[in-house]
Amino acid sequence: MEVIFKCDTIVSVSNLAGPYNFNVPATPAGSKTSVFLGSAYATSSNTVKCPLNFKLKTVSPDAEYSGSILSIETSGEVMVDTNILSNDNFYIEVTSGYGFSATTNQF
Repeated sequence: MEVIFKCDTIVSVSNLAGPYNFNVPATPAGSKTSVFLGSAYATSSNTVKCPLNFKLKTVSPDAEYSGSILSIETSGEVMVDTNILSNDNFYIEVTSGYGFSATTNQF
């Protein structure tokens, strides 16, 4: 007997409280400053059956982000390089097993 596990019933994704503004300091600061943790916007009550995967995506074009202004860790933690200027819009795609997919709002 095959058991199909429905991740969408135990995974929760909430909106981020953006938009966010980051100040670029007059002198170089440490890059990769933490902005928010993955647990702040996405949780799974069964991380073994429905582990969470995170992708940082741009709004225009709608694609996975490959720049250096922001980065996302495997835990969903988003880091910002405070030494770079940008006016880009982003969102995070959260996926898990068995076809679950959801996105945060734009920030």
